[in-house]
Parts: sequence; structure tokens; C-alpha cells
Amino acid sequence: MYQANVYKIMIGAPSDIQYEIQIACQVINKWNNINSESTQLILLPLHWSISSYPTSGLHPQKIINHQLIEKSDSMICFFGTRLGTATDTDISGSVEEINEHIRAGKHVMVFFRNQIDAHELDIEQFRKLEEYKHTI
Repeated sequence: MYQANVYKIMIGAPSDIQYEIQIACQVINKWNNINSESTQLILLPLHWSISSYPTSGLHPQKIINHQLIEKSDSMICFFGTRLGTATDTDISGSVEEINEHIRAGKHVMVFFRNQIDAHELDIEQFRKLEEYKHTI
């Protein structure tokens, strides 16, 4: 047995991103298997699909913010062809998550998929994503 510090990494993405979320979790888990004992550091991936629980009383995004963002140490966010669904305060849930991390002084890494499938393209969502991409 060894003791280690846990560094929680939130993984954010709109609904068109699934593969990258799986890859990020696999890479983090592989890093842990190889490095955690020698570095005494464990990286814990957080994603709403595995790290949140049902509750009510707040806007759904605010629940995710409370359950995940407040507890995470940094964020990795992936975008494909969609910006995502607007929240009550921001242009998308993923953007709100990014902004909340930045406001809290936490590190954020944002990645954009280079190759897209034209069959999956929602022109309006892609336009919003491109506009956002230029703002950051």
C-alpha cells in the first residue's frame, strides 16, 4: 500500500463527443497504473455520466457545477461539431464549465476535433462552435 494525493480532472464535452471521453479516461487510468506509486499522485477523471448523481432543485447545469466543478482541480474539454445546449447563464454547458473553472483559477485545456463527419453536421451548432473557437 502507498499513499497518494488525488488530482481530480473534469472531462467536459457536448453530446457529439463520446470517443474522446473514453480515450481521456483510458489515458488517465493508464498513467495512474504506470506512474501513481512513484509520483504519489493519482489522477481521477470526473465526467457527469460517471461522477454525478440525481438530485433536484437547481438548473441541471448548476447541479453538475456543484457536484463536479467545485470538486475538480482542472478540466479537459473536447469539442467536435457542436457547441452544445445553452444553459440558463451561458451559451452552452461545456462553455459554462470552462468559464467556472477559469473563474475559480483552475487550469483548463480545450481541444477541437480536426476531422469531422459532414453527415453529423448541424450547421447552426457548427457556426456557434466556430464563433466560440475564435473568442478563445
